[in-house]
Amino acid sequence: MVHSIYCVGDTDLEEALRELQDLLEPGGVILMVVLTDHTGVGKLVNTFPNLATKEQNSATNEPSTTKSNRLVNSTDVKSILDKHKIAYTQSEYTEFTDITACFLEENTITGNILLDGLTQTLDFKTSVSTDVYNKVMDFIKDNMSVRKDQHDSDKLCFDSVCDILMISK
Repeated sequence: MVHSIYCVGDTDLEEALRELQDLLEPGGVILMVVLTDHTGVGKLVNTFPNLATKEQNSATNEPSTTKSNRLVNSTDVKSILDKHKIAYTQSEYTEFTDITACFLEENTITGNILLDGLTQTLDFKTSVSTDVYNKVMDFIKDNMSVRKDQHDSDKLCFDSVCDILMISK
């Protein structure tokens, strides 16, 4: 039995999927959890692709525009699996992240960490211009929902919709 956690980052997605499929023994299973293209997080990163860059422009301290950072989503994965006639089953899972701390008047560590994670940008609040910050925050406000917690209090939530893909050999 082999267990693996594999993150497809700067590698070729098609090559990585073929390699994982080749590693499977007959009866083996790959379980992939991939964001959908209609998730709040996916829409955020794809609407603001320069946020997730690893390189910063030293003159402006803004994210570099030299690299494409479109988030890989389940549509990308499924199209490759279909192209190579690799069978899979699919189900969808939705998780809601409480982002209330991102909108509190006082500057909170939790809110800053949440914004860093959502935007995939280290020190997001201080590393982007006021204009970019406001545009991103407006986008998040327009795509969030209000949900009740266990104490019947309103919580601001951002969705993460994932496809769970099971590939067997």
